[in-house]
Amino acid sequence: MSKFVYIFSFAVIPLYGYTLHEIATGGYPLSMFDGKNVGLGYISIVVTDADNPACYDSISAVVINLQLHQITEERKVKVYNEFEDYVGEATRAIRDELHTVPMPLGINLYKHGVSFDFKVSPKYVFDYEFKLPMYDDYYLIRGWQIESSTGMVISYSAMLGVRVWPTLYVGIGGSYLKGDWQHAKMWRPSYEGSEPWDTSTSGKLQGINFTFGICIKPSFRWTIGGIWKISTLKDTLFDYPQFTYGVGIGYRPANILPAYFVAEVLTHQGKHREWEYHMGVEHELMPSFLLRAGFAWLSAAKDERLSKGIYTAGIGYRGAFCEIDVGISFWCRKYSAYLVDVEGFDKIDESMFSVIFTIKKELP
Repeated sequence: MSKFVYIFSFAVIPLYGYTLHEIATGGYPLSMFDGKNVGLGYISIVVTDADNPACYDSISAVVINLQLHQITEERKVKVYNEFEDYVGEATRAIRDELHTVPMPLGINLYKHGVSFDFKVSPKYVFDYEFKLPMYDDYYLIRGWQIESSTGMVISYSAMLGVRVWPTLYVGIGGSYLKGDWQHAKMWRPSYEGSEPWDTSTSGKLQGINFTFGICIKPSFRWTIGGIWKISTLKDTLFDYPQFTYGVGIGYRPANILPAYFVAEVLTHQGKHREWEYHMGVEHELMPSFLLRAGFAWLSAAKDERLSKGIYTAGIGYRGAFCEIDVGISFWCRKYSAYLVDVEGFDKIDESMFSVIFTIKKELP
């Protein structure tokens, strides 16, 4: 076993399927998941390189992540005839873009059953822009109403994991979060005679997170984990979770079925209580190849329209030179909301398709 574990991670993460409606609730949370975790349904408590400081790898390695996301957003308006009878829907605007956010460095040191991990990464991202064309009675564009948000909350985190018993691991982590945000609404006319206007609000965010984790491995077949998080990140407009609790379990059945089943449940408590459910299975197709599938459900109590189910799948390769993991995920949702001051604008379709590619090279 090598003396140290050195992990270098760099990920290019295009922003997920943002709507201004979702960004306005507090920014989209980002996490440093790799291809293995994503393929298993975004499992984060009973797998390594995730959120539980007590669950870690005891090898020296270099890890590189590349994450690509394709998002679409379609907004529709109801159509009525001259007798004010509903006749269908017409597409008002479509957004199909790819944005990127770099994920900075992560370093892990390991020696004699003790692991120390340090990461700098975006935690919440507010970047979003949507242009809605406004038409006159002759269906000529008279201007654009633009809604946009900018900003990012950066997390500087460190985690320490220790094996205190042959089957018991504990860990503690701390994060310093700092960032700002700005929201703007603009009107840009396409002809003279109408003046442009802008309105904006802004704010700063700062706080500290603490994470406590435990991992029990009574045998090769069983892994049990739990985490507890407390956060001081607060804002008068946004509802960030102040407490998070989570438990997970992993099980490997008899050799007749070379597979690994995992399941987790987490709850976030802020002004509202939200739940996350994750489950996945990894099957050893042959000693060098693994197939994965998973599902995650994320509730959104502060606005149930933002709840979503995520379907995931993946494949892993374990070679003499390196380990390669590829994870894919997909989610879509439809809901009605008046996101801008346009009469009749009330239907939104969103989807996100993601591919995560991870290479892990063990150091001598």
